[in-house]
Amino acid sequence: MEQKIQTSANRFSDVCPLILAAGQGKRMRNINEPKVMCKLHNKSLIEHLLDHIGASNLDIKPTVVVGHGGEFIRKQLGDSVHYVEQKKPLGTGDAVKSARTFLENKCGHVLVFYGDHPYVPAYVINELVSVHKGREATITMTTTVVPDFEAWRKDLDAYGRIVRDHDDTIERIVESKDATEDEKKIHELNVGYYCFEAQWLWKNIDELSNSNTQGEYYLTDLVQMAIKLGKKVTSLTIDPIVSIGVNTEEQLQQAQKLLYGKMGLGAAHS
Repeated sequence: MEQKIQTSANRFSDVCPLILAAGQGKRMRNINEPKVMCKLHNKSLIEHLLDHIGASNLDIKPTVVVGHGGEFIRKQLGDSVHYVEQKKPLGTGDAVKSARTFLENKCGHVLVFYGDHPYVPAYVINELVSVHKGREATITMTTTVVPDFEAWRKDLDAYGRIVRDHDDTIERIVESKDATEDEKKIHELNVGYYCFEAQWLWKNIDELSNSNTQGEYYLTDLVQMAIKLGKKVTSLTIDPIVSIGVNTEEQLQQAQKLLYGKMGLGAAHS
């Protein structure tokens, strides 16, 4: 495993953490509560993430996007976070858009996470913001590289592929279901944690389209938009374990073993 990067002790007072937590979790046994409330070692998935955010250099209280079953999240988390509501499940882009009225003009950068991704260590959070600010990027995204899609990594095959040009610059993201056979062989994947320059984000989020098979607004389309406009899109590569999300009972069991078992955790690197 790689050694952890030493991150700056500087506090980030102009970065708003935004957690998307409106997913219903139909593939979990208990669908009365949102899937972010599923327990991992006696603590909900979203509480694990909030613990890591709390241990990072972020100073602004997290904002959580709730939807179906939001009352369960509000009861559990209380006033430890702010809340905004996504009225209909129209995709990740729409979830972020639902927070615009509340977050606009509150901070210079918006950091997006998912409430069903329980392990994003504080050092990764700090490094993501540091890279974003240091490179003066419009968007900084996280990627991961896997050797294969065997064993626990099989679920990562559903992640989008990162296509780079000859200069190693991100050219586009290809969703797994749309990838050609050659593109499916790419082992650099889009994890989906982002740091956005806030002014650019709120100015352009209305440009997202839902003209796709799911009828949803995808956050990944903002990356394509920024690239097309010639904006700086940079990336931070993180350990595959840090990219693990929980959508099924099987994935929850895997998370139990991988994140809190005997396996060591690697580092982020840019």
